[in-house]
Amino acid sequence: AYENKQVLSDISYHFELGNKYAIVGPSGSGKSTLLNILVGKLVDYTGSATFSKLELNEISGKDLRENILYIDQTPYLFSGTIRDNITLGETFSDAAFHQVIQEAALEDIIEKLPNGLDTDIGEAGRLLSGGQRQRIALARGLIRGKRIILIDEGTSSLDASSALRIEENLVNNPKLTVIMITHQLRDKIEKKLDGVLTLM
Repeated sequence: AYENKQVLSDISYHFELGNKYAIVGPSGSGKSTLLNILVGKLVDYTGSATFSKLELNEISGKDLRENILYIDQTPYLFSGTIRDNITLGETFSDAAFHQVIQEAALEDIIEKLPNGLDTDIGEAGRLLSGGQRQRIALARGLIRGKRIILIDEGTSSLDASSALRIEENLVNNPKLTVIMITHQLRDKIEKKLDGVLTLM
């Protein structure tokens, strides 16, 4: 429960590192609340949610978020270029950039922009679509080696082919642990998952 509202009832579930999962269910079933608890954004919950046998509300949110990439439907970007929004002032090799651009399916965006990676995207990324912002947020986490990825409808703003490509990149990567909320679980993706948690 969270804020005296029951979120989940009679559910026990275990996510294994390195595996891939989907969380499905109707609106209001607690999917987003569950992800916010797992990423350490909501700590005043009752019940139990543990990471490596430690209760999540006893682990600092900063420590969790250093290891977990959380992507919601409206990821935050700031004024500057695509490169700036991925590096956040840090330095990465060209090889690392090339790899995450592929993994986040950013090539088509970059090719169409006048200055590629160095194109200014406007205040809070206003010149990009929601799906494009989500892909940049994904690249931002992957380039930092984050290996636990929680996605709340992270491909909902993309066209079907781009969404499928990104989801395939994630579920086919053996280094990643992926937990994704989706309202559209594609058969091709479901066959590759290690588990599907259905909330009602």
